Amino acid sequence: MDTKIASANKRAMDSSEKILFHPEWLSIWKTSPYYAFPIYMEISPVGYCNHRCKFCAFDYLGYGKDKLDKNIIIERIGEMARMGVKAIQFAGEGEPLLHPDLAEIMINTRKCGAEISMLTNGVAMSSRFIEQALGSITWFQTSIDAGKKESYAKIHGTRSDDFQKVTNNLKYAVSYRNKHMLDCEIGAQMLLIPENYMEAVELAKILVDIGVDYFTLKPYSHHPLSAHNDIISGNNFYQKIIEVENEIKNVVSGLIEVDFRKTAMKEIESTRTYERCYSTPTAWGYLTSKGDLYSCSAYLGDERFLLGNIYQESFKRIWYGERRKEHLLCMEGFDVEKNCRRVCRMNRTNETLYELRQGKKIIPVEKPGRVNFI
Repeated sequence: MDTKIASANKRAMDSSEKILFHPEWLSIWKTSPYYAFPIYMEISPVGYCNHRCKFCAFDYLGYGKDKLDKNIIIERIGEMARMGVKAIQFAGEGEPLLHPDLAEIMINTRKCGAEISMLTNGVAMSSRFIEQALGSITWFQTSIDAGKKESYAKIHGTRSDDFQKVTNNLKYAVSYRNKHMLDCEIGAQMLLIPENYMEAVELAKILVDIGVDYFTLKPYSHHPLSAHNDIISGNNFYQKIIEVENEIKNVVSGLIEVDFRKTAMKEIESTRTYERCYSTPTAWGYLTSKGDLYSCSAYLGDERFLLGNIYQESFKRIWYGERRKEHLLCMEGFDVEKNCRRVCRMNRTNETLYELRQGKKIIPVEKPGRVNFI
């Protein structure tokens, strides 16, 4: 048996060794994948959004008026936690903060024992929400994607004054977190495209002034159904970006952490090491604002990946139902290299699961952060 020493990445969402710290799940997955429970769930509270970002992966869904029913989703999240779900991310097709009951949903989620994260554009993050919900959130990440209000407005498809709104909201969140000594990581993200990468240093300066914990820079990955086909990426472009990494780190001077996704940038043009997805439909799931449960967020609207609807059945009944059993069999022959988008959400987890299937023994050096957010 080959042995691999895995180095830990304390914050990055794409860390490959997180799955190794879920021995109960691994034991079930190795012998009976059908009975493997989801470790991590992504939930879309609403389908509508206050921005029209030019890189949005879900624009093809049309930004509908759907909103998850508060009572139903709280009940279903309780089921998820009892089944073994360890972490839930609120993000999705729309802007999660536009759900009027999100704070209450999050508070109840934390009471169930599941960790919480949120991806948001941050504009609708009111002081009331911060004061109510921040104590329940493990971490949240704000998509800013520019260093100037003019380019921010163009990239996010919104008004330029939203740039000041989101930075002010972040300042209050950091101040409130620090004052009340809450255990919530606060970060910001720049999804790198030709229109914004030259402003990465400027955004870093703003984030240092705000006092966030980290700044993530990651590559754009095109969704095949997205209406935006004019964004250029690839090795030549990302080589330019890598050249500014040291400048960014000099600017922040260790005051905030820089999470520069160089591995993900290389994956844009690379070939996968595995031929099938071992994470779907076993390790995670995606719940839409309509209440539809999908096995993968890259295939929303694709009936092959639709497992059921939480308004019609309990989460447990859907997860251990016949439709998922059939889907599991279909995924055995599903060619991910041919069909899946680059920099897949579960790519690093799949790499580890593939190596385990090949009989390789992997020894992690240390426990990574955010271990439940696989």
